[in-house]
Amino acid sequence: MTVAETLKKTKTVIYRTIQEFCKEDINVTVEVLSIAKHLGVFTADDLHVLDPSLDKMGLKPQVYGTSIKSLLKDGKIEFIRYVPSSRRQAHSRPLGEYKYVWG
Repeated sequence: MTVAETLKKTKTVIYRTIQEFCKEDINVTVEVLSIAKHLGVFTADDLHVLDPSLDKMGLKPQVYGTSIKSLLKDGKIEFIRYVPSSRRQAHSRPLGEYKYVWG
């Protein structure tokens, strides 16, 4: 049984780091870094293109925050400011805007 299946069964979700949550979703951080490099400046709204991949792994979009936190800690991206979300379902909630700074 995978970690994702266990969490679904127990209905308990704990987000720590990408590596602790699920071995195979290390690729989420790599994909987030790739999008950051391509765009230069991005928000979590820009990461929702990965949603179909997350569904296949049994993950929820909340892992984007974990990936962003990991990239911030590693010095690969920098926080710029808060901006309103552009996604209708987010109701203009503030999101962090980040800048790619690694290599």
